[in-house]
Amino acid sequence: MSAMTPKRDLVLDGQAARTIAVVTRPHDLVLVVLTADGRHHVCDQGRDGTVTHRAGPFDPQEALQSVIRILAGREMSVTSDTLAVAVGLLATTVGEDAS
Repeated sequence: MSAMTPKRDLVLDGQAARTIAVVTRPHDLVLVVLTADGRHHVCDQGRDGTVTHRAGPFDPQEALQSVIRILAGREMSVTSDTLAVAVGLLATTVGEDAS
C-alpha cells in the first residue's frame, strides 16, 4: 500500500485553506484545515485525492475533539497520531491569547 500525500493548500467553502494536521487511516486521511478566517475544519481525503468536508467550522479545541471522535469510531484507543494532531492544534494557538 503506497502512502497518500495530504493536500496542503485547498479551497474550502470558497476560502483559501491550509492543512495543519493529518491523521492517516488505512484507506484515507483525516485533515485538520485552517481557513483564511482563522476557523478550523475537519475533512476526509480519499485515496483519489478528493477532499470532503466532514465538520466545522470550529475553534482548535473543538476540531481536536472532532478528530478524536472520528478515530474513536474506527480505532480502539487513542493513538500517537491523535496526540500529533493535538500538538499541531495547540501549536497554532500559541500566542493568540498574548495579544
